[in-house]
Parts: sequence; structure tokens; C-alpha cells
Amino acid sequence: NVGLFSWKSYNMNSGKGMLIQVSHVSHAHGSYVEYYGVPFYMSIFPDTTTIVFKEKISMRFGFDFNQVQEWRIIVVALGKVTFLREGDRIFDCNEVSVVNAHLGLLHASESPR
Repeated sequence: NVGLFSWKSYNMNSGKGMLIQVSHVSHAHGSYVEYYGVPFYMSIFPDTTTIVFKEKISMRFGFDFNQVQEWRIIVVALGKVTFLREGDRIFDCNEVSVVNAHLGLLHASESPR
């Protein structure tokens, strides 16, 4: 389980997370992403998995966890869309740095609001 976000200078012992932009997405394929709504920021930590991230979204915004489980988490970086699998870590300090990346919540079963 390898995540896609890292900073080579990040101190794993600091206990600090980082803020990452999260956007609402209705369609994603290849390099094409269709956004809607207002993006927001969430904190992630080195051990944050997609499951933990969805739990945080559910608690923060008061969504039913079953509804959030249906959403896919994607990484949009350098013009490429990567779909994270259930249980993947979002952050891994051993990976190459990707500074201009953000997460997307793919609400494919829902129409944009």
C-alpha cells in the first residue's frame, strides 16, 4: 500500500500532518477530471489510509459512513488521475515528492449539487 504524497524534508518523528486540498469530482478518466462544488482541506498523517480518511470525512461533515464508503478517492497530480484502492495509504515519505497534487472525492453515483 503506497501513497502518492511525500516531501523529502518531512520529519516522520514530528507527529505533524499536512493539509491537502480535497475536491468534489463527478467524472474522472485518464487526465480528464470534472469538478463541482467547493474544495476543502483535510489533514492527513503518514499512516492515513483511505478508510481512515473516509471516516474523518464522515465525522467532520456528518455524512452517513455507508454513503462515504461508496465514494472513490483519487489523486490528481501532474495531469494524471490515480485511483486509490480501499486501504491504501495516502501519504508515504519514501515516495517521490508531488507538490502540485490534490485529492478528489469521486461521487460518480451522485449528480453535482
